[in-house]
Amino acid sequence: MKQKILVVEDEVDISRLISVNLSATGYEVVCVNNVEKALSFIYSDTPDLCIFDWMLPDQTGLYLLRKLRSQSEFLEIPIMMLTARSSENDKVMAFEHGADDYMTKPFSPRELLVRIQALLRRSTQKDDEKLLIIGDMQICQNTHTVRYSNTILRLQPMEFKILFFFLKKPSWIFSRSQLIKSLWPGYTSIEERTVDAHIMNLRKAIDMLNHKLKIETVRGEGYRLKLLIEEKIC
Repeated sequence: MKQKILVVEDEVDISRLISVNLSATGYEVVCVNNVEKALSFIYSDTPDLCIFDWMLPDQTGLYLLRKLRSQSEFLEIPIMMLTARSSENDKVMAFEHGADDYMTKPFSPRELLVRIQALLRRSTQKDDEKLLIIGDMQICQNTHTVRYSNTILRLQPMEFKILFFFLKKPSWIFSRSQLIKSLWPGYTSIEERTVDAHIMNLRKAIDMLNHKLKIETVRGEGYRLKLLIEEKIC
């Protein structure tokens, strides 16, 4: 069965260029020109990958991105932003709201194809990802959820990414610059206060669980995850 790609683009020439090139490679391509049509299609026939323009007639591609990432059933769809907006701030905003990749116009169809193939490979690999269990807490990477007792906490994409990063190396101390390099690869102009803001949001979220899982500030060095219980992977 062909993998299905949804293209949300209101410029006919660009939409046609993407469709012709991806169809020639064996993908099934569906093109729509606004957010309303995109949501209607996604809710009825979930695609394997989405490509969103930023500026659309009825809403922005960023709005569409945020809306999908707020719904657990669409958390794992690979989403690429393909837009003329090229500022660092725009790219950071897109990644913080859950974009998996970002390309600027004008673009190379060949590069677009290679990036799509990489995103789809990563998406397939996620099916085999493990559930992390810390005592009586379950952390699922596929749904960005943390379950403890009768509480289920769904984190924003970047907060979850930070938590999972810390969980790979509990008790390790990471400086803000190390976190930027690891979590925002290629975007070294990210300010340290951006890291602090996400850490603060993550702390508030996990503190709601009243669990022995804490993110500590190590003065003059950075942050670390403190586990007061034994962890295991299943």
